[in-house]
Amino acid sequence: MKHILLVEDSNNLGNLLKEEIEKKVKRVGRVVVTVIRSELEFRRKLSRLVDQNFDLVIFDVMVLWCSVDDLGDNHILPETPEEVQKELSGDEPFRGGVRCSRLFKERLFEKHETETSMFFYSIVDRDDLDESLSPDDTHLLKTADFEPLIEKINELLK
Repeated sequence: MKHILLVEDSNNLGNLLKEEIEKKVKRVGRVVVTVIRSELEFRRKLSRLVDQNFDLVIFDVMVLWCSVDDLGDNHILPETPEEVQKELSGDEPFRGGVRCSRLFKERLFEKHETETSMFFYSIVDRDDLDESLSPDDTHLLKTADFEPLIEKINELLK
């Protein structure tokens, strides 16, 4: 069985992608997808996510800081870290998924000294992401056709 982490802030798209991936990625046997819907949820679960040893991690480039699900019963917005506040108040587009990916890579290497396949899956063309991504980052453009995504996953999960 292969485990995939999908960081996608759109509930509808996250659910649809989970279903499509679990149904259509067959080359490697059964696939289980875990969906994270906000940067706050990602940060709260980061140590557990690193321990889960995912076979593949897929990040949306632009991820919301928090979702309604993160507010809890008291409906109070959690404290926003300084680096997130700077991005939200600045001229740069919000790149929560990029921050999540860097945190995940750092923690994964600290703990396991191993590589996990990762890539960005975004509606934003790579050329429009300026310095948000490093030259080593893999990027796949989101389209209404999920076949390129399924092909990329099959390629990386060999």
